[in-house]
Amino acid sequence: MSRLWNIADLIDLHFFCRLDDEVRRKEGEAVLAKRDRVIYLAKIEPQLGKVDDVPPRLLVRKWLAMRRLQYRQEKGHEDQPLPGGLWRELSVLGRGLVLLLGVLLGAGTAGSLLLYSGATPLNVSLFFGLFVLAQLGVVALQGCFLLYRLLRCLPLEATSLYLMLGRAMVRGMEGVRRRMHRRLSGRQRLDLAALIGAIQQRRELAVLLLWPAFILVQLGGIGFNLGVLGATLSKVVFSDMAFAWQSTLQLSPELVADLVRWLALPWSWFVPQAFPSLAQIQGSQMVLKEGVTHLATADLVAWWPFLCCSVAVYGLLPRCLLLVIGWIRQRQSLEGLHFATLNFRPLLQRMTAPRIDTNGVVEPVAARRPPQAASA
Repeated sequence: MSRLWNIADLIDLHFFCRLDDEVRRKEGEAVLAKRDRVIYLAKIEPQLGKVDDVPPRLLVRKWLAMRRLQYRQEKGHEDQPLPGGLWRELSVLGRGLVLLLGVLLGAGTAGSLLLYSGATPLNVSLFFGLFVLAQLGVVALQGCFLLYRLLRCLPLEATSLYLMLGRAMVRGMEGVRRRMHRRLSGRQRLDLAALIGAIQQRRELAVLLLWPAFILVQLGGIGFNLGVLGATLSKVVFSDMAFAWQSTLQLSPELVADLVRWLALPWSWFVPQAFPSLAQIQGSQMVLKEGVTHLATADLVAWWPFLCCSVAVYGLLPRCLLLVIGWIRQRQSLEGLHFATLNFRPLLQRMTAPRIDTNGVVEPVAARRPPQAASA
C-alpha cells in the first residue's frame, strides 16, 4: 500500500468501530452487514479488481476512507472534525510547544550560568558537566533501557521508562482537554473524549503512543541544546566572556589537554581551531589564591569554540539521531499492524462474505387477480 497508516487513522478507525457498536446494539447486526457489503461491492472491489487474496490492512484502509466520506456527508457532521483530525492538531501543537519550551529552558539555564561580572572567569568544568555530561548520562540511560528490552526480548510496553512516557502522554492529553473544555463545542468535547477513551481502552493505540512520547522527549532535548547554543553564542558575540578551568583533584594541564583532544576528535579534523592547545590550557588554569591577574585574555577566550562544539556533538547530535530512530520505529510499528485480529475479523467478514437476502417480494394488491369461480 502506497500510503502508510498513521495514528490519526487508527483513532478514526476505532471511533467508527465504537459507532458501529452503538448501531449494533440499537438496530442489529443486519444493518451493518448490509452497509459494509454495499461499500465493498460498490467502492472497494471496483478499485482492487478481482483479487483473490487482498491484505486485510488494505481492505480496512479502504473501508475507513469510505466511512469518513459517509460521515462528512451525514447531516450535522459537515463541519465537525473527526477525532483523528483533533489528534493531528494536538500533536502539531504539542511538538511546537515542547520544542519552544526546550529552547526557553536551555537559553534560560545557559544565560543564568553565563552571567559574567568581569571578576571571575566562568568555570569550564561546570559548563561541560551540566550541558554535556548530564545529557550524555540521560542518553546512556535510554540506551540501557533499549538494550535491556532487546536482551530480555521484552515488548515495548513492558519497559518501565516507556510505559511512564505513554502514561505521561495520556495525562497530558487529558490536561489539554480540561484546559480547552470551555473553548470547545459540545460535539468537539465528545470527539476529544472519544479520542482519549479509545487510546486508554485499545492496547495497540496505547503502545503506539509510546513513540510519539519518545519523539516529544527528543524534541525537547533538541530545543534545550539549541537554546544553550544560542545563549552561549549570543554571550560570546555581544559581550566579553572569559572561561577558565579549575579542580580540587590537582589535575595536570597535560592530562586536561589529552582529555580535550580526545573529546574534540569528532570535529578536530575539519575545525582544528575549535579546541584549546596545551599552552592555552596552561594559561587558563585558575588558582583561587593567585587570582586572575596572571591569566591572558587570549587563553581565556580559547574555550568557547570547544564548549559550543561539545554541546552540538554530544548534546544536539544524539538527540537528532534518537529523533530519527523514533520516527523509524513508529513507522515500523504502524507497518506491523496486519488487522487480522479478532477485533477486525467481523468487519472483514461483513465486507467479503456473500450476503443472501431472504426477504420475499410482496405483490401489489392491485395486481392480484380474484380467484376464478369453479365451473358447475
